[in-house]
Amino acid sequence: MSRQTFALELVKRAQNFASYVSPYSVPAKVFGSRMRPGEYNSSSYLAALLKSVMGYVPDVKVAGYQAPGWENPMALHFFKGEALR
Repeated sequence: MSRQTFALELVKRAQNFASYVSPYSVPAKVFGSRMRPGEYNSSSYLAALLKSVMGYVPDVKVAGYQAPGWENPMALHFFKGEALR
């Protein structure tokens, strides 16, 4: 997929995001924390957005960097407007 197509798909999926029903959690601490199933934050949103376009969540490994929530993408139904109300 071209960069242009990828960018357009990201925008399209983001516009279909049903944010009015998504829960939001804040990790106890940024370093060393992991989100539990059903807990989502902005990292979970971005991971799910990328997964909805790419089919997987890219593995990000940067020394000293951690993004709690990346390992727990939001359920993809949030991006189809099918989330339970």
